[in-house]
Amino acid sequence: MKYETPSKSKLVLLKEISENPQQVQKPTQQAVGNGLEVIPGAPTSFGNCKAMNEYYPIGVKKGHPAYISKQDRDKDNWACEQ
Repeated sequence: MKYETPSKSKLVLLKEISENPQQVQKPTQQAVGNGLEVIPGAPTSFGNCKAMNEYYPIGVKKGHPAYISKQDRDKDNWACEQ
């Protein structure tokens, strides 16, 4: 297996990215809607409902990019609803 040694420009870019990570502003309040609204820049997958509820406090509906069935315990097509 051959590994590529990063060029100086790539190393500078990686250093800049790691020192200045781009922050996604979390919403202060999610408007009541149909559960399909997508927040620009928000992750599309979450490890658990606590992480999802930081972005989508009322949860997400089936069809939303962040919806996964294992987070919909009551099988009502809403994941992580509160």
